[in-house]
Amino acid sequence: MILRILAVIVSLLSIGAHASTEPETVQFDVFKSASCGCCKGWIAHLENSQRGKSSKDTWHIEGKDTNALSEVKANYNIPAQYQSCHTAVTRSGYVFEGHIPARYIQSFLKNPPEDAFGLAVPGMPVGSPGMESGLRFQPYTIQLLLKDGTSRPFATVSKFEEQY
Repeated sequence: MILRILAVIVSLLSIGAHASTEPETVQFDVFKSASCGCCKGWIAHLENSQRGKSSKDTWHIEGKDTNALSEVKANYNIPAQYQSCHTAVTRSGYVFEGHIPARYIQSFLKNPPEDAFGLAVPGMPVGSPGMESGLRFQPYTIQLLLKDGTSRPFATVSKFEEQY
């Protein structure tokens, strides 16, 4: 009898472990100005990064036009020095500020640092996703936004190709 109960417990634990590691759809709400073309370009970059992935391992991205971007940024505690033209927020509360390449968002979401609440690319670097301008490219650093209000570098993008 005890062996049977242990077998059931082990079986249930393995089912629970398997279920928790299955990928799920991530919902992004992207707060932006209605007239901002580079924000639309960044959203298209995120959507393109999901092509060919299974429906369980995708992102759902929804643009949300607003005239109160400064309030959105204040609500999510994004320091002024890390702000950009749009703010994406997941339903689980992670924040992605600015023109962050999708591959770095994927990396963050796969293994979020315990002390972090998101990533930021301050300003609008030329050549970053959504800010493409021919062959021009400006290297930039992706900042890890920490819950204590500080940041540290998450990644440096030195070449256009490193974004994809």
